[in-house]
Amino acid sequence: MKTMICGFIIGFILGFILLFCIDGFAFRMGAPDTFTDLTKPDQIAQLNNVLRNFWDISNGRFTADVVTSAPSGTVGTEGNFKFSKIGGVYKIHIFLDGGWRSVTLPD
Repeated sequence: MKTMICGFIIGFILGFILLFCIDGFAFRMGAPDTFTDLTKPDQIAQLNNVLRNFWDISNGRFTADVVTSAPSGTVGTEGNFKFSKIGGVYKIHIFLDGGWRSVTLPD
């Protein structure tokens, strides 16, 4: 009975920590590549890049591009985003539905 109560208390504490104390991030990564033969050096390099991206995002080390002109046209991948500073006005640009959408950031 004591082990069941201790297990319940530990589970409750861990559940509380997981639900309320872990920061969430809005950046969405693409699906990782499929690795079929890890004896090849190029696949080890690709795996290292994927793991580095996971580490960067989970530790808050992701940085976005800052540009000095608004992106235009249909060049982009769905979900890409950039920050811009044009004449003292800061904006976030997100590529959605085949085009760039912009939001002006308040001071």
